[in-house]
This record gives sequence, C-alpha cells and structure tokens, in this order.
Amino acid sequence: MNCDVCDKKFSTKSSLVYHQNNAKYCLLKQGKTNEGYKCSHCEKCFTTRQRVEDHQQKSCKLKNQLENSRLKEELDILKKEEKIKIIDKEQFYEKEIKLKDNYITLIENALQEKTNYIIKLESKLDKLEKQFEIKIDKEDIPISLGEKMNILEEEIKEKDIKSKNIRIKQLEKICLSKQKRKAYPERDVIYIITTEDHIKRRTYIIGKAKNLTNRLSTYNKTCDHSVIHYQECKNEDAMDIAEMMVLNKLRDYREQANRDRFILPEDKDISFFIETVNNCISFIG
Repeated sequence: MNCDVCDKKFSTKSSLVYHQNNAKYCLLKQGKTNEGYKCSHCEKCFTTRQRVEDHQQKSCKLKNQLENSRLKEELDILKKEEKIKIIDKEQFYEKEIKLKDNYITLIENALQEKTNYIIKLESKLDKLEKQFEIKIDKEDIPISLGEKMNILEEEIKEKDIKSKNIRIKQLEKICLSKQKRKAYPERDVIYIITTEDHIKRRTYIIGKAKNLTNRLSTYNKTCDHSVIHYQECKNEDAMDIAEMMVLNKLRDYREQANRDRFILPEDKDISFFIETVNNCISFIG
C-alpha cells in the first residue's frame, strides 16, 4: 500500500493511516494541520508532541521574546522598588540628622539661657549686697535648667565609671581562672570535689577519673572546683568496681537521682565520705 501524496510504501493499512495523519509533508500537501501538535506561541505545526516541547524549550523565538519582555518588566519593577527604598532611607537619615541638630540647638539654647540667667542674677545680687551691705549665700539660689543638665552629666559619668570597675573585676576573675592548675599525676582515682557554694550547702561530687587534672578542667569551665580528697586505684577495672561500691554505699545521701552529687549529713563531717572511699578501695586491693 502506497501513500497517495508521497508514494511511500507501507505493509499495513494502519501504518499508512498513521503516516497520512501525522507526516508533516503529507499534511501540508493536503492542506491539513495537526491541531494537537501546534506551538502555543508561534502556532508552528509538528508531527509529535515531543517535537513541539523541544521547539518551545530551545528554538521558539516568540516565546523567548515574550519571556525576555516579561523579565525586563519585572526587573524594571524591582529597580523602581529599590530606588524607592533608597529614597526612603535617605529621607529617614535626613530626618534623624535634623532631629539631632534640633536637640543640640535646644541644649545650646538652654545653656545660653542658663548663662544669661546667672549673669543677670549675679549682677542683681551684687547690687543688693552693695546697696544693703549684706552677704547673700548664692548656694540657696534655685537650680536652673543648665545646672540640672550638668548634674545629670556628672551622674552619668559616675555610673559609667562604676560599670567599668565592675567589668575590670570580671576580667580579673577570668584571668585568675586561667592561671595554671595544679597537676595530679596519679591515674585511675576516685575523687571528692566541691565548690564554695556547694560547701555552704554541704554538697560534694564523688566520681572516678583516669586523669584527675583533665577532669577538673572540664568542671572548672563553669566555676572553680576544689579537690577535697582523691585515692588512686590499682588499675582501671579496680577503679570502676570501687566507684560502684562507693555510690551504692552513699545512695541514701544523693542530692538527686542519677546524679553523683551527695549531701553530707548534719551529724557527720567530711571524713565520713573520705573513709567510705578509702575503705572501698582497700577492700578491692
């Protein structure tokens, strides 16, 4: 079977029909177009949907022109908006500068009024002193606006000095805390440590450490901890067993569950905790 338009041969009728309905050359010769495969921008016809999509993505000039035009419009809008923002910022800064200038002018005027007021007042006082031959105490004169401002400035300076002194003390504490720590050469130890605040509450931390110096550096990141007592074990396994025994013996004195912090009873001193640690390590050997 042959195509009536292009004389191409086909083995089946269905192949021939498909060719006549989709072949671009044959459709144009017959004055037909395939509406399903038309470019939506330039209305150019194609035999397959894939070819239409490829055309629109890569070579449709009208589509590119439309997109470029749209992008240009959006860019112009953005430029206008940004320009408005810049203008708004400039106006804001101008207003801020004017307000500052006005404030400075008000202060200068107030100071000038204060000066004029004092000069006039002192002149009147001098006349009264001479006229009546008396001595007037000028400290009893009411404080003017300018004098109040001077007093306020002095108070601000005093507060600033106090805040700087506080900061200096804080820096001194930091420097002191960074001083070289005491080294503990013993390995695999059971330790008792605490802080000044914990001592007031009779609270102590009991635990184990392969290297007590490194363990203290971890604790001292928050505040300084003091070593009350530590005892070296024979090896790491003995240290683990000794810690379990100590924590079990002192379980009734825990400050909080799952924390190795213990409260010393009121009727006992720190030797109670120390002897417990030593006895457990001695028992293991």
